[in-house]
Amino acid sequence: MSQKISQQMRLANGLQVQLIHDPLATSAAALIQVDTGSHDEPEEWPGLAHLLEHVLFTGSSAYQDDERLMAWVQAEGGKLNATTLATSTAYFFEIASHKLEPGFARLVDMLAEPLLAVQAVQQEVAVIDAEYHMLCSYADTLCDAALSQAVIGPHPLQRFCVGHRQSFGDDIPRLQQALRRYYQQFYHAANLRLWLQGPQPLAQLSALAQRYGAQFSCTEQAIDSAATVPLILQSERTLALCCAGSPRLRLSFILPSPPKRLKPALVLLRQLLIDSAEQSLLAILRARGLADDICLLLPYCDDRQAILTIEISVCADDPALCADIEILFWQWRQQLLSLSRLSRHHYASLAVRAFDYLAPLDQLRARAFGLAPIEREEESDWQALLQLLHRDNATRLWSSPAVKADAIDAQGFRLQLGPLTFPPRHEASAVPLFRFYPQPQQVDFAVLPTSKIRLPHIVPDAGEGMLLLSPAPGNLLSERSRHLIQACLRTLSGHCAHLGGELVFDVHQGLWLLQLRAENSVMLSSVAQLMSRLSRVSDEDRAQGERAFAKAELAARADIAVRRLLQKLPMFLMQQGVMQPDASADSTALLPPAWQAILYGGNAELHHQLSHLLTRFPATINTGSTEYSEAIFVPRRYAMATDGPDSAVLLFCPLGEQSALCLAAWRCLALIFEPHFFQRMRVEKSIGYVASCRFHQSAGFAGLLFALQSPSCSSAELFAYIEEFIVEMAGVIAAISPKLMAEKLAILRDALQISRRDKPEQAREYWWQQQAYFPAMTEQDITQLDLPLLQHYYRLFCCDALQTSSIHLS
Repeated sequence: MSQKISQQMRLANGLQVQLIHDPLATSAAALIQVDTGSHDEPEEWPGLAHLLEHVLFTGSSAYQDDERLMAWVQAEGGKLNATTLATSTAYFFEIASHKLEPGFARLVDMLAEPLLAVQAVQQEVAVIDAEYHMLCSYADTLCDAALSQAVIGPHPLQRFCVGHRQSFGDDIPRLQQALRRYYQQFYHAANLRLWLQGPQPLAQLSALAQRYGAQFSCTEQAIDSAATVPLILQSERTLALCCAGSPRLRLSFILPSPPKRLKPALVLLRQLLIDSAEQSLLAILRARGLADDICLLLPYCDDRQAILTIEISVCADDPALCADIEILFWQWRQQLLSLSRLSRHHYASLAVRAFDYLAPLDQLRARAFGLAPIEREEESDWQALLQLLHRDNATRLWSSPAVKADAIDAQGFRLQLGPLTFPPRHEASAVPLFRFYPQPQQVDFAVLPTSKIRLPHIVPDAGEGMLLLSPAPGNLLSERSRHLIQACLRTLSGHCAHLGGELVFDVHQGLWLLQLRAENSVMLSSVAQLMSRLSRVSDEDRAQGERAFAKAELAARADIAVRRLLQKLPMFLMQQGVMQPDASADSTALLPPAWQAILYGGNAELHHQLSHLLTRFPATINTGSTEYSEAIFVPRRYAMATDGPDSAVLLFCPLGEQSALCLAAWRCLALIFEPHFFQRMRVEKSIGYVASCRFHQSAGFAGLLFALQSPSCSSAELFAYIEEFIVEMAGVIAAISPKLMAEKLAILRDALQISRRDKPEQAREYWWQQQAYFPAMTEQDITQLDLPLLQHYYRLFCCDALQTSSIHLS
């Protein structure tokens, strides 16, 4: 459970501060939220708030070019981003904990002393225009725009807030002045909130907040914020939208109460919705072939009201299913009215546990504008929320590629949207008995076999055990099999969570991994059940898996171009002869024939029992070596491209040799390349919205990954830009100073530190190293890497002898 300690304070200039001390973290994060968003921008400048968010990253008084926050965080191997919402905007980053102060100094200067240069404004107008065109076919954006048509207008919810070249116009100096006026009106201390989180003591975090937070101006000027306009539903509010991707139903409800007050109840509702255990709402919808997934969204929120959306992924492209789904939903909601305090506390504790496993940056984002769990939950707030979930307060949106409707304009997007009437349905007399936890549990498993497998036991007696199972190298898992396995384990995963454990089967760096963490009796019982389910797949599970596979294929075709390429990269690498599959494998079998397993943590008794129990697994386990060994190695580059409204390319360059020293050099090159690549492609050339260069691990291989997406350049032109960049970096590599080299090596040393708090991450790191076609990087390798060696490996990286394998996706 969380060991965090928090403290709130207000600085003399009015800045509100929340500090979170997490003693077990190895990284730190900062977030600054401004209480202004797209609803506060002038009517004549739609998208101005979004544009300001972009321009602020381009430079400030004290930090420009390579020293500005974006370039600096990229060079340090950290993460950063920003989000503009209706009534708030947030800027945030995560970095190694000892780099928090220089990062925070840059964030504050970026927001307190921005340059807002004409050239930067013009540059970001082009970027936002490319982003707008990309969003024109993005399903989530179109569904949000459609929701605005269910509200009586005019309302700020219906405004165009993304912005594009036409909305900003050609008079850049005038646009710059509008940005300055907007900035001066809202960006001052009394209108800001700061979050700092890290392993530093509260006194140290407080000193940082006071030292740099004082830089924000203190003004007595009243903020002329946009007045709250009540959300009132249209009389016709069941709509159908033509939208690419899988069909889905969105039930949306207006929350007239202050959203902050209802957030604990919303967190509880979300946890109940996503529960996948037997007899949960989600499990019953899946079993009846009605829906596959549910999520809770807050597409609109201000200080006084919000819109709550429950999005349901429908099993088939048939709007008639929506009526059956709603019947079950309303029956479930009725049973929630009598949910016991013990059950509410149980689900709230599950939400807290999930929150604790988030990275510091994701935790701060949830605290600022998401749904961070709060252990205190009031019965009155829970009942108030449930009372708002009624038919008269609901709007329905059915989205499907098959919808036929007239075209309208909504939030600046062109939609095919019209009214829809669901076929009538009569509620069944037999109401399903939904199951809510905790429940009395009987945890048992069969008698242990006499035979046993060889099961490596890593870090024994280090607390609760974690079992990791994955296909052995060379044993490919088909897309269909992945979804079938996930379907088989869904209800078991939900049940395991209620018993304090965790069962997950998902992809990590291009490879699939089953992770089971639990106390001993739950671990053994869960292993016995999962083996039984994988040995004999039920018709119900098979149907769910086939649906999930078909939906994934459909979703991939509708996704952003670069994401489609990233999803295909692991299989592309495996099929290029670098990792050859077992020729004797049965391609129709659910499981590949050879698997590998390790136990991380846990005691000797658990290890003994699992080594016997796993002999019943429906495939062989650990018949080969689980230690690193050199494979046949063919150095080459891997190029992927796709065309459409946007062209997108990936260029993956694996290590030039199988050595830890080459790994250290490649990671160092990535740190040097990343900010330069972003500057060249996004800023100087303005080729598009996606421009990324980073160190990447996929399917057992590590290397540099270049990604570009552009609405105006062909894939051939994008590849040429990347090759030109690689050659031009010779001058940058040659000019690296000893000081800069030392800084990059220090970042690599930081990367060796695995979070002490997150044992699953430790276990996954160990597992990943067993799959890798290169040895692990050590402190000695980093120390050995000097500038002449880095230059040597850069020349190897550029070597013309490297072959290129290419694929062009439709």
